[in-house]
Amino acid sequence: MRILEIILPVLVMLVLGMACRKLKLLTKSGIDNMKLLVTNIMLPVAIFHALATADYSVENWWGLCSLCWWYLSE
Repeated sequence: MRILEIILPVLVMLVLGMACRKLKLLTKSGIDNMKLLVTNIMLPVAIFHALATADYSVENWWGLCSLCWWYLSE
């Protein structure tokens, strides 16, 4: 059930987007403007929020450090 709670909103948004495009509610320039909005504003805000509200306890630092060490050693 937990998987459905995660995936269902994404699928609904995809279907709504396809329906809006089919019904000509969205134009090509509208879609391009939304892409710019998402990449230039929404994504940086989401990343900043995730970093600002993350749990930076000692246990998480060791996992992060080991992940970075593994990534850089390849």
